[in-house]
Amino acid sequence: MSEDILSEAEIATRYPDQFVLIDVLEFADDWSVKRGIVRGHGDDKDALHQAARELPEPRQIAVRYTGELPEGMIYLL
Repeated sequence: MSEDILSEAEIATRYPDQFVLIDVLEFADDWSVKRGIVRGHGDDKDALHQAARELPEPRQIAVRYTGELPEGMIYLL
């Protein structure tokens, strides 16, 4: 997995229509990801579980879906 530090927009471009697990280095004032490193990605959130377990603690992480949510899917915070 790449160690590139990316903005949320760059993450969405690099990983379109995927769930991404982001190791957040800096949040913006509105709590969007200003800078972070993608630690896992995939077509469903289950692909992120193993990547999350492998992260050393403590961490500030975020999970984002980079596309339009499919009909019938909801995003719980």
